Amino acid sequence: MLNELVSNSFKYAFPDDDENGKIYIHIRKIGEKEGYFEYSDNGIGLPEDTDERANSSMGIRLMNRLANQLQTTLNIDKTAEDGVRYWFNFS
Repeated sequence: MLNELVSNSFKYAFPDDDENGKIYIHIRKIGEKEGYFEYSDNGIGLPEDTDERANSSMGIRLMNRLANQLQTTLNIDKTAEDGVRYWFNFS
């Protein structure tokens, strides 16, 4: 999943080889058996029709399948001021 997110950031989030582009990865242990994963970038964000295109986007479908394998839900915050944010809890 991380590979897909990083690839998408480099392909789409930073047009014109933006040298100020940043990627943030946050992984945290919660309790004995749970964890939290968060990924964000400060790129141009997702298109407004992302929800409609989600079913046709191979990358989003792949990430949702991987999240399902972890028995969790992939959350996407496309309203972030700068870029996009993905997160999920896992055990």
